[in-house]
Amino acid sequence: MNQENDDNNVVEFTQTIEFYWRSIAVYSIILFVYMLVFGTISKGTFAINAFNPVVILMMMIIVGTAISMLYRISRKRAIIIGRDYIIFKSRFKEKKYYLKDIINIYFTKEKIFKGARKLNIVKIKIKQRKLMVKIRPSTFDDDLLLLKMLKDFAIKLQNLKN
Repeated sequence: MNQENDDNNVVEFTQTIEFYWRSIAVYSIILFVYMLVFGTISKGTFAINAFNPVVILMMMIIVGTAISMLYRISRKRAIIIGRDYIIFKSRFKEKKYYLKDIINIYFTKEKIFKGARKLNIVKIKIKQRKLMVKIRPSTFDDDLLLLKMLKDFAIKLQNLKN
């Protein structure tokens, strides 16, 4: 969820967990339907073979997705963009970079699979770091606004350099 402060033009983008909820719901429905179709009815009771490989695989997927979702919730990652700074925040730490600390901002696209759709990737080169900070706007709430604000931030950076 975005939080916007009009006084300083500060916007906070939190990491989304929507994908995980949807995955858990879809896999749970598939598991339920599979159990209904392949369960056995004998003497008026419904029995499910819990040791069926498909049931075990679906349960492993559901549990794995739930663990991933809980991990992402526990990290509470966020990006805060202000007038002349960017803050990368999690539950455990917070890094603040000012315009003067940033060397360049690169906007690229990354293919997921062969011929599949492309995802926007933003790479930020910072003076104090050897590796670039990589941001996938699609993993945050309101990714289009985040991408727009990062582009505006890159324009401010270019104006500062000139």
